[in-house]
Amino acid sequence: MPFKNNQYRTPLISAWIGKGNYGDELMALNLRALLHESFGVQQVDYFQSGSFGVTPGPQVSVRCLRSSPVSFYQKLTSYYAVPNHDLLLYGGGSIFHSESSIEWKHRLLQRYRTSGKRKPAGAIGVSTGPFPTEAAYARCAAFFDELDFIVCRDAESAKTAATMTSPNKVSLCGDPALLTPLFFKDKMPDPTKRDPELVGVSFVRLKNDSGVFQARNLADVFLQIINELLQSKKRVRLFTLYTSEDMRDGELNLWLKSNAVDPGRVEIHTFNGDVFHALKKINDCSLMISMRLHALITAYMLNIPCLSIAYNPKNHNFMRMISGADVLSLDWNSPDLSVKAIHALRNQCIATRNTIQPTLFNTNNIKNVITNALTIQQPVK
Repeated sequence: MPFKNNQYRTPLISAWIGKGNYGDELMALNLRALLHESFGVQQVDYFQSGSFGVTPGPQVSVRCLRSSPVSFYQKLTSYYAVPNHDLLLYGGGSIFHSESSIEWKHRLLQRYRTSGKRKPAGAIGVSTGPFPTEAAYARCAAFFDELDFIVCRDAESAKTAATMTSPNKVSLCGDPALLTPLFFKDKMPDPTKRDPELVGVSFVRLKNDSGVFQARNLADVFLQIINELLQSKKRVRLFTLYTSEDMRDGELNLWLKSNAVDPGRVEIHTFNGDVFHALKKINDCSLMISMRLHALITAYMLNIPCLSIAYNPKNHNFMRMISGADVLSLDWNSPDLSVKAIHALRNQCIATRNTIQPTLFNTNNIKNVITNALTIQQPVK
């Protein structure tokens, strides 16, 4: 199935890039590096990007068929460009949930195969769900049936995907961001420069809150967590890792700093498109408390103790995979979320280092699982 000489010419990727999101840019950078090393890819086309720009990387040039705001000309030219690609990939990330988002991805697949040829298409490093409706689940199942492979980044997603389509086309590996030490070893920060008094914190504030934030007075809970850290003689680095207008993380962090008991010992790092600068800023910390999944993944990758406040099941799924239990992940909607609970969890996290699963999260294993999926010879029926 791969292009002759085991190479693809110009893959087309549908991913959440150019949106000012640290995690999505890090995943995309690693996937492009893998495509270059394993399949000789020199250029990648993204179907659509946001207005923040795509994090550049070596060896692989990037072209975006559509960029926000999408013009009529871009819609027209991308319509004709899509079928000219010889590989279509979706991911990584949490890109399969709402019915509308799955529907347009399905239409993209159908347009890609307009010529009638069974060209390879699949999902790499993805999570499945949560699906808000049965219709969304059904739509995703129909879409998965037409893909050749689905490589999930967590066990729960793989389990769900296997109930939606042929289990033979579903495989499991870690998040593509975990490939960073393999492809960008020279850019990995020095762990000996870690500050034992600095704690990294990454909270989430959605633009349109579901009501949970106000109902639980989460801003006050978060402030209490920050103040408890400061009163225990720690310094705090607040991370704004998603700068899209759909998120209010930055606004929340400014409020937390200004209302903290000692604002002078609170600093804010805002993602500026440079994933390696953000990586270094996380590496400075001796502990990571995060609602953002890729702050947790980066901390794990750098061997920094981490604990999760989960606003999405993907956090629970990741923490369960690295610790074997849910104990290091609290639900943001749980009545148990409190300063006392975070304090106990923080002490437990430091005392009992997360149990590493070297086979699953070994970088070569992740690379091999993805590469094997991309080198399948026949579509799975």
